[in-house]
Amino acid sequence: MILPKGYCLKHGTSFNQLNEIYKSGILPGRDRNTTKTEKEEEPIVHGVHIGKNLSYYGASHAFTSFMHNNRQKEEIGGDVPIVLEIELGEACELVADENIVFEVKNMGKDQQVDFLLSESERVWTNYESGVLIDQEIPTNWIKTIEYPILRDIQSISKNQKYLNSYKQDISVLALAYWQYKTNATIPDLDEMIVEFKKKNEFIGQFTNIVNFSKESIAFINNLNVIKNKSKLNEYAMTLWHEFTVRINQLGLDFRS
Repeated sequence: MILPKGYCLKHGTSFNQLNEIYKSGILPGRDRNTTKTEKEEEPIVHGVHIGKNLSYYGASHAFTSFMHNNRQKEEIGGDVPIVLEIELGEACELVADENIVFEVKNMGKDQQVDFLLSESERVWTNYESGVLIDQEIPTNWIKTIEYPILRDIQSISKNQKYLNSYKQDISVLALAYWQYKTNATIPDLDEMIVEFKKKNEFIGQFTNIVNFSKESIAFINNLNVIKNKSKLNEYAMTLWHEFTVRINQLGLDFRS
């Protein structure tokens, strides 16, 4: 499947990758830390994962993998899930997300890529998830940065407006996690969104959206909760905990 030049989509990653992405773009496999390498098989195709709602699952996975890796190394610090909006600067070839097409795991290496190519349109139509094969994303294709509310936990807990935004950001992550883990199609997702909206838990994106620029990244880096390592650690640990609680409320067991 070929996505045309100008097509807009999203990529989920985390704050800890942001400065490097600004320097050299989104490179395939950039966020494969120790936790991911130990727990996951080597990807079948070399490329960049992209999506719509499932990009928020990619952000949560990058975030929780970093946090788990940090805890294993007994390091103080934190991370933040982020989503980047991309506008393709040229036509790109899309293959199906191998994590959705489960049967590909049982095929021989010579069959796998061909099968993922043949399934790309079906998977994109039904799940809006895929991989831009053998593709790097240059920085001038990246248009915006989405990130959740970034204030210290004490400030969030004492301000109802901040707390509502915080809960909505967690629900955005949880809904994407639910879609991924239940293999829910777009119609299934639309029904779930209706239920989230009834509880004022769905805004479709993170609280903050800024242009992808040196100035925006500097602004995020200079936020007090980011500059202060202990505050960032507290924020990230609390976000991680509250995210897992929300996952459990949806009837799922959390797995990083």
